[in-house]
Amino acid sequence: MVKKCAVVWNYYNKKVDGSQVIAFCKFCDHSYVQNAARMERHLERCLKCPGEVRRQFIQVRNDKRNKANVLGVKVNDKQRKRESSLERVTDLELEGLDDWHYKNRYYTDEMSETIQQCDAKIVIQSKDKSRTSHDSNVQSIRGDGSAKIRTRDSSQTDAEMAKIGNFKTLDIILTLDIIIFLNAFADGSEEHKGTIRRKKSLPARRISRWPFLSIRDPGYSPLQSKIYQEQLLESRTSRKIAELELRRKTLELERFQWEFERDKAQSEIRWAYEMRMMQLQEEHERKLIDQNRSRG
Repeated sequence: MVKKCAVVWNYYNKKVDGSQVIAFCKFCDHSYVQNAARMERHLERCLKCPGEVRRQFIQVRNDKRNKANVLGVKVNDKQRKRESSLERVTDLELEGLDDWHYKNRYYTDEMSETIQQCDAKIVIQSKDKSRTSHDSNVQSIRGDGSAKIRTRDSSQTDAEMAKIGNFKTLDIILTLDIIIFLNAFADGSEEHKGTIRRKKSLPARRISRWPFLSIRDPGYSPLQSKIYQEQLLESRTSRKIAELELRRKTLELERFQWEFERDKAQSEIRWAYEMRMMQLQEEHERKLIDQNRSRG
């Protein structure tokens, strides 16, 4: 073993035995083949060792242990940060996808429900109004003859048909107004939620190239929806891989360009240095020739 220069050698006597270095404790003559860690551990436990020396080596051991713990904590923190960053990226991607599907489903289902409810309310109100008018007319006509009742019924049917036509036009107008209002609400809901509840802001909506299935659709199946989600995730991962590959190639191109510029600059510097050395050598030879001529 290679000799380790440390304070521990102040409390040991050294003896060289061939290729080995044997250390003898100055207090109890305990011998060790050269190993600083064992020598320090022995001084911590040596009964004949003074208390100050023992406390000194106990402090050294505690410092080493604390340093090792700190280094281990740093390494674990780095590894945890990397793992958490990867998990956060994947979770955010999946949460964004789920929110996007949920948002689209919520808008479509809510729009269909509101339109159906409004249609049902309008139809019920129209039926109630027609029934009340019919009952009042029948009560007022009960004292008359059958001919009057028939004429009244025919005129009443004409009036009811006209009312039903008016209600149908009113139904169409109201449904159009509701659709326009819901579209405006859907467009402005993101801004309203972003200003009031920033913590619950949904990600930007993206147009998917896969068909969207609602739960109320007749051809809806959870398995098919799951397949579409898996295909969407696969396409997104392939796109991410392509982006990373393009990024890698651009970085390689930048590295090649940098290496080319570096080699070019080094060659220019080397060429200038060699030219300068050649000029100095020529000047030196010229001076020597001139000196020889002057002497001759």
